[in-house]
Amino acid sequence: MKKVVFIFFLVFLLDKEAQRIQAKVYTRCGLTRELVNKGFSRTLVGNWVCLIESESGKDTAKIVNKANGSKGLGLFQVTIKVKLHRVIHLTKHLISKF
Repeated sequence: MKKVVFIFFLVFLLDKEAQRIQAKVYTRCGLTRELVNKGFSRTLVGNWVCLIESESGKDTAKIVNKANGSKGLGLFQVTIKVKLHRVIHLTKHLISKF
């Protein structure tokens, strides 16, 4: 029974987080403006925009499953390798804090 409650709690948390975060597909100009506003050098911002276009198509929600089991996430396709048992362990740890 505890496992069922835990799973529902985890799904609830993930759903709330997904609602909080809004994915966005930038235009080239919008992305350039955002990068400059975040402190990227105006001299190099064109290079960053080209990199982002080739990696994610300017889509903040892009997820690519790679052959080695990792995932590329977001604009820059940052690679992560998450194992489910670690997520469950960390979630249990967080729940125990409450």
